[in-house]
Amino acid sequence: MESSLINSNIYINLGKNLVKNKWKNIKICTTFSDMQKKGVTIKVFNSNSLNFIKEIKKTNEIVCCNLANQIGVACLPCEMAHKDDVNGIITKQNLNRNQKIISAAGILYGTTNSYSNFKKSLEMLQKSYKFKLDKDEILFHIYKIAVIDLLTFQTDRHKYNVPFIVEKENDGKSLKPYPIYDNEFAFGLRFLYKKLVNKQGNKNFDETEFLKQYCHDAMCITFSKKHSYNYEDLVDELIVLSKSNPLYKTFLLNAINSINIDKCLNDIKKKGVILTKEQEDIYSNCINLSKKIFVKELLKHKILTKKQKTALNAEQNLNL
Repeated sequence: MESSLINSNIYINLGKNLVKNKWKNIKICTTFSDMQKKGVTIKVFNSNSLNFIKEIKKTNEIVCCNLANQIGVACLPCEMAHKDDVNGIITKQNLNRNQKIISAAGILYGTTNSYSNFKKSLEMLQKSYKFKLDKDEILFHIYKIAVIDLLTFQTDRHKYNVPFIVEKENDGKSLKPYPIYDNEFAFGLRFLYKKLVNKQGNKNFDETEFLKQYCHDAMCITFSKKHSYNYEDLVDELIVLSKSNPLYKTFLLNAINSINIDKCLNDIKKKGVILTKEQEDIYSNCINLSKKIFVKELLKHKILTKKQKTALNAEQNLNL
């Protein structure tokens, strides 16, 4: 996780309205080991960073969690949290004494954060280290992470940001998927951060420039041996894999049909999350752009019909 921990109390909003009896005082752990034992994770955002960046990092976590839930990707639920001028996100982890969270860095052989490397590494864990795992289940989980990451322009899904659970059992160890978290750099935030911090231009949404910068800055799960620096190629590679697997194809089509940024923004605002017009525009522009490219590639591969495209366009008022 990016942030340091603070040795103090933090107040977390547990209800829809920001009123006194809806807040709860939680003691914050001071070490990662403590954090796992007590089942509480806190991410603190530096109060010295640009206010816009600090706020969108927090709301990125909330928005990504909501969108992931819409399409069926496991994501740790999170809440806004703050104490005085310290802001952050808090999540709860339900682990027992035999469970431990590890990142993909602990299981991958080599440095490639690719689907094929996950497949190879899981096979080696089974064969050489006798881990109990369901390879197909884990690979499907990896695939689903790649789908939500491409739809939300995630720029920070390196191997340390793909979590798993290792559990000690009587006859060895098992490896299972774990919900994703740490989504603050979704929606091309690395690109936006550079533009804002360095004051290079304005904050208007330029699709061509955005796609160019996304592929330059993105760290994501890939589906070919060579990382593509073209967003459409990344989507194309994912769709090619989907064509050969009915489970993947069904999930992808459902995801494109289910993901709805307007519903997401309405949902989180009802829970007391405050969004500026600028933030709402970034989220809407990104999701509409990614859906437009996904639909284009799905049509090219004849997975989506023109009739389905028309229905999708009408239902969600998209300019596809």
